[in-house]
Amino acid sequence: MRQTLKIGVTVLAVAALAMSGVALAQTDDTEQTAREEAAVARIGEMLAPLVDDGTLTEAQAEAVAETLASNGPFRPRHHRRAIIGGEVAEFLGIDTETLRDELRSGSTLAEVAAANGSSAEALVDHLVGNAQERLDGKVAEGTLTQEEADDKLAEITERVTAMVDGELPAGGPGFRPGAGGPPRA
Repeated sequence: MRQTLKIGVTVLAVAALAMSGVALAQTDDTEQTAREEAAVARIGEMLAPLVDDGTLTEAQAEAVAETLASNGPFRPRHHRRAIIGGEVAEFLGIDTETLRDELRSGSTLAEVAAANGSSAEALVDHLVGNAQERLDGKVAEGTLTQEEADDKLAEITERVTAMVDGELPAGGPGFRPGAGGPPRA
């Protein structure tokens, strides 16, 4: 029972790391392969104690690591914030430092968009359009079904709209005041 619990907790923790985040960076196949190899190595390191104590075999640990690495983005949260921040700043024609300063002063992305000659709707359309392109690529390469992509796009649209309207912090989960996020109202 205890061994099963250890396996379950470890696999859930590794899966949570694998599935966290909404923003997906566009990369070429070489970068993707290198990222997956690095992810396999990191996951393998996390599973090593379970191999050492006999909970998992080496083959089982490798299979889990490869499966998780090929099915999830493995980027730290701060990297996803940088991707989203860079997309927003570029779209609005401002630099990321200006965007960060505006958010820290309490402005929403909708307000920053309006102040820079755009609108909340146009910003949402831009960000969701970028996500749609990346999801279409995942469908084309066979890593997502169209139904999965449609579900993800609906979730992304909802979260991006809430983020732009100031209902979610601009950095997503974990982006909080004092850690580079906008102050709470």
